[in-house]
Amino acid sequence: INTTNNNNTTNQPALSIDYFDAQRDGLTNSNSYHEYTVDISDYQIAALLRTAVPIKHLSVFYFEVEDVSNDGVPVGQVFGGYYLEELTPDKPLVLHTTIQGTFPTVAVGYYDKDEYVTYGIIMNGMDGSLELTPVIIK
Repeated sequence: INTTNNNNTTNQPALSIDYFDAQRDGLTNSNSYHEYTVDISDYQIAALLRTAVPIKHLSVFYFEVEDVSNDGVPVGQVFGGYYLEELTPDKPLVLHTTIQGTFPTVAVGYYDKDEYVTYGIIMNGMDGSLELTPVIIK
């Protein structure tokens, strides 16, 4: 997969991310969301990926940073992962993963209109919130 579309880091992702809380999020029935375990560790978190509009061809990958672009965007390769034909507003995705360090180790990619976009999942160092940040996949 080659992506060059994230050179404009002002684009807002069609996805939103937050910590998963079944009660707060109104998702107490496991049939009301997709679920994927990226990795297992003592520091694993559950992240909720939501969208306001249907997203086609969503993929979740292990992301290995190899470089940083001139714009400060992490560049790397992806391995393995999970594929979902369509993510819809009424059935979000719960990811079980570990957030490590300052660079993303998990990336998501999907089609936004006719363009394939990719974002890494990071934790904000100030308040611990989850964020999606542009990444470039080689």
